[in-house]
Amino acid sequence: MDREVLAGLNTIKTHDNYTYEHSVDSAIVALLFAKRLRLDRNKLKQIAIGKLLHDIGNIFIDMEILNKREKLSEHENEQIKKHSVLGYELLKDLEHVGFVAAHIAYQHHEWQDGSGYPLGLKGSNTFDFYNVNEICYSDEAKIILPAEIAAIADFYDACVANRPFRPPIPHDIVYELIKNGAETHFNKELVRYFLDLLPKYPVGTEIKIKNGAYEGFTGFVFSLNRDSLNRPVIKILYDNNKKKINPVVIDLSSVGRNITIQCIF
Repeated sequence: MDREVLAGLNTIKTHDNYTYEHSVDSAIVALLFAKRLRLDRNKLKQIAIGKLLHDIGNIFIDMEILNKREKLSEHENEQIKKHSVLGYELLKDLEHVGFVAAHIAYQHHEWQDGSGYPLGLKGSNTFDFYNVNEICYSDEAKIILPAEIAAIADFYDACVANRPFRPPIPHDIVYELIKNGAETHFNKELVRYFLDLLPKYPVGTEIKIKNGAYEGFTGFVFSLNRDSLNRPVIKILYDNNKKKINPVVIDLSSVGRNITIQCIF
């Protein structure tokens, strides 16, 4: 990895550890997603650099605002929103960062319907899986594809992370938030691919049963079904009085299983 990128990461970590962890974690998510989209090696590198440094503008934001537990004031919200422009200004002239990475920092809070910031750009809501390597990055009047990928990865990781002002949001709720944000917030075609990659109930997640004979019982996701990611195999460990029981394994994808579950923390 280039020295400029490592220096940027180190600066982020020195200023705010959450921003550093979020930058690394969301970069991993974005790379897994970009590989699913069959982007070439050069584009993967651009996205990796862009996601690692997408929030570098936070180094110019007061840490008391970044880590505030209470609701931000209107003025504080406006300060937070400046990080996209500040990050872009810092990165745009760095030779080993490049146009795409700098624009990921600039555009990762832009929404498809033009309601995002800082420029209120609109997205295309399209993605041609079979011509993925023909994508052009030279038009600054719209959201570039890597920034659309970054926006989804950024939102996902921010939701599932523990924040100063709230606990992690359960995976099944985050899944629905991304699904419902398709077309308005996120590129609807990219969301389709992302949700195919992301299980609604990841392995190891604690779950509660919402209906049927086991209503109120709890356990965890034991394994996934490749052909039905959202109907996993679960293992029930506790009854509705939180008393331990002999483990019960249920494959939710089996015919006749109408059990519904929810993630818990």
